[in-house]
Amino acid sequence: MLTTAQWLPVDDGWDQQLIGALVRQGRSFVKILRYNTPGTQALVCATLLDCGDSLCPLCIDRDHYSAALLLADFTVPTPNPDIPSWSWSPTLGDLPALPQRQLKAQSVPPAVMAGTAGNPVRALPVS
Repeated sequence: MLTTAQWLPVDDGWDQQLIGALVRQGRSFVKILRYNTPGTQALVCATLLDCGDSLCPLCIDRDHYSAALLLADFTVPTPNPDIPSWSWSPTLGDLPALPQRQLKAQSVPPAVMAGTAGNPVRALPVS
């Protein structure tokens, strides 16, 4: 199995370029492993975790027909226009810009009134 310098598994050179870009940019992501899935079946390569409230799947269109396969692939949810997604066709050009990093809309917990009057102790959100 091929790996990056950070010991992240990759399928091929294109996967290595994508994962390398994610590491260089300090992105939060999950690397998806192919295991016994055939190389001809489209699969999400990685999923960004730092794109706001939703996950952002990153796909490499190796054969320029993956979009049709992704719709029938049980490993990939049906595309939703409200959820960001990203696809790269290496045969058509260089790695495009990755989706913007966004902060999650965290709900701030209510202040914990454990202090004295006028000096409340507040709980801070955990990141």
